[in-house]
Amino acid sequence: MEGTYELPSQLTITKPMVLNGAGMDKTVIKAGTADWAHTYNADLNMIAIENATGITPAEGGEVVISNLTASNAKRNGLNVQTSMAVKLDFVTLKDNTAAGLVVHSKVDATDMHTSGNAWGGVNIDKGTPEYSTLCFTFDANSTFAEKAPIYSELYDQEKIVVVPDDSWERLVQMSAESKGVAMWLKRLIVTAGQTLTADVTYANRNVYIENTGTLNVTAPLALAKVTMEEGARLVPTSPATTTDKITATTLQLNTPLKDSEWKAFGFPSTYKVQSTTEPATEYTQPTADPKANTGAWYATLKGTSSPEFEYKTDEFGQAGLLSATTGEYAIVSTAADPIELKAATEPDAPTTATFTIFANTGTDELTLTKNQYVYKLNAASNEFVQCTEKTLKPFESVIFTDASTYSTLRSLRLGDNIVTGTQEIEPVEGYYVTTDRGAIMIHTAEPVQVLIVEMSGRIAYKGIATDGQRVMVPAGIYAVNGQLVRVK
Repeated sequence: MEGTYELPSQLTITKPMVLNGAGMDKTVIKAGTADWAHTYNADLNMIAIENATGITPAEGGEVVISNLTASNAKRNGLNVQTSMAVKLDFVTLKDNTAAGLVVHSKVDATDMHTSGNAWGGVNIDKGTPEYSTLCFTFDANSTFAEKAPIYSELYDQEKIVVVPDDSWERLVQMSAESKGVAMWLKRLIVTAGQTLTADVTYANRNVYIENTGTLNVTAPLALAKVTMEEGARLVPTSPATTTDKITATTLQLNTPLKDSEWKAFGFPSTYKVQSTTEPATEYTQPTADPKANTGAWYATLKGTSSPEFEYKTDEFGQAGLLSATTGEYAIVSTAADPIELKAATEPDAPTTATFTIFANTGTDELTLTKNQYVYKLNAASNEFVQCTEKTLKPFESVIFTDASTYSTLRSLRLGDNIVTGTQEIEPVEGYYVTTDRGAIMIHTAEPVQVLIVEMSGRIAYKGIATDGQRVMVPAGIYAVNGQLVRVK
């Protein structure tokens, strides 16, 4: 049965049978180019499965269609309205004038695929007569490429579609006339290393972006729940007007917040800390007792004159240190209104001896451009260290200071056992740099790694320096571990 068959009229099946092709790409049934000589829409489907006169449900039997493609129908690719059980195995329904498949009774599909159907992939609806078995079931290998993949105006009946797994979600949209449409959509998943683009057709979708995945949003868009793993990016387009926004009803960050380790963290809205392994365990406020064995803690700078942190117990803040006990947690927004997903705004660099904490509360990376002096939390979560890398990850907090402070403090060490009560960040006596005619002098209380780079990019010195060490260089401007100095 291999080949392409152009039919002059609808193929109607009224009794149990097996219609088996040679393969989805080998057996194609399509409408002929001439107009079909029929007036009623019910006669314009590519294939119709219906009851013949006198057949009752008890006598229904089974119809199996497999290994073929039905396309270019004058109406639907396949219309099912019968008391017979219908199974579709390895069937493609594409480029039909209306829907790919219309279900008025019961259909079980395995490896079914729809695309290019003008009214969507699968429509589930009551017919005449009505069947109590109304249901569409499909497996994980089935795909639906239309903007309306599976839909029904029977929006109050959840069980008329049986999905294969929890990657499918049911959304209901109501009109002003109190009419509703239920739509079954596969959650948009951006996998690790993948880059996808979302436009207005993705409205009201749930989105999951894995670590190193990127979602570019090219138009104002209202998303449902957006979940990002640490290291994921959602890149919002620049709005044309102040009313053009990209929003999410809920924003969630899945991060390895565990084992009482601090994370330098920021977030664009109020939030709670919720376990990903024990959903009932959540913290809407920081744990009051920092010595408690369980809980979630939040600390931020006490002021701007010294790098001293203090615990907060009233609420989790937008920029600071976040920690929790053993387990893995998610950061989940609690704002009542939709959250705007946008790029963070960089503040001006401090000019006086102050310490400020800044969070990239945007969903995309932020490159600092205002000559900031930056300390970033190290991988061991116990020290803020000088950093010349000026790109901040989404939801990352850093500490800014002025040039003078930066030249004398190599790092800002978290006090021992801060989770159990110590609230200070203690400055470490670090190196500082001076210049002499034809030389750069390193002053340090302990041996320190030094990198001296010319403005051309050539490395003038790289190695471990001790206190009082002189590095002879020609006159010019140099970056010494990121600090600019002039040598005469």
